[in-house]
Amino acid sequence: VLNLLTNGSGEPTASSSAKSPAPKASKITVVDEADTNSRVSGEILSELTKELVRETAQEASEKAAGDRASAPPAPGGQEAAIPAPAEGETKGPGNQKKASDSPEPEGTTADEAGDPGAPAPAARNFIFVNVMEELIKKQNLDAFIEEYQVCPCSRCRADVCALALTWLPPKYVVAEQDSLPILLSYYGNRYRIPILTQLVKACIQVRQQPRHDR
Repeated sequence: VLNLLTNGSGEPTASSSAKSPAPKASKITVVDEADTNSRVSGEILSELTKELVRETAQEASEKAAGDRASAPPAPGGQEAAIPAPAEGETKGPGNQKKASDSPEPEGTTADEAGDPGAPAPAARNFIFVNVMEELIKKQNLDAFIEEYQVCPCSRCRADVCALALTWLPPKYVVAEQDSLPILLSYYGNRYRIPILTQLVKACIQVRQQPRHDR
């Protein structure tokens, strides 16, 4: 009875303690947030790199296609044809005929463009004249002298012309020799009345006061 009391109230025996299984240790998993972030960042960077490579390749292909479309086509839609060498000539650079050795076309020479012996164009001949003097000379002075009874000697004739020109305004012009008759015709019609008036006055004065003895 004592043993039973002792065994029942006492500590468990070694045999009983040996038979009881030991408690198993639980498995603990530690997650490192830094490793997770690095992995995600790497994946994102890899995807972005692939996308950038695809965009760059697409832009390069589009640019090449645009350059081909904008390039001017060859004349006639075909490539320029290379002329075949003439008979007796080869394609070698040593046997090609120089452009300077080609004969000049008939009827033209190298000296015709600037031949120093060719006659130069005629120079334009300009003169200056007093229109009034030329118009006085063209008047029928004999008719004035006879009508107004002026001495017909050369001195009186010269005095009549000189007096008329003194009272007329001078009119100097510069013109070519060939165009002078046209100018005189124009100014003759324009100054006809003043010229006739001054000639009549000159004839009357020379008749009244001649410069020589009668």
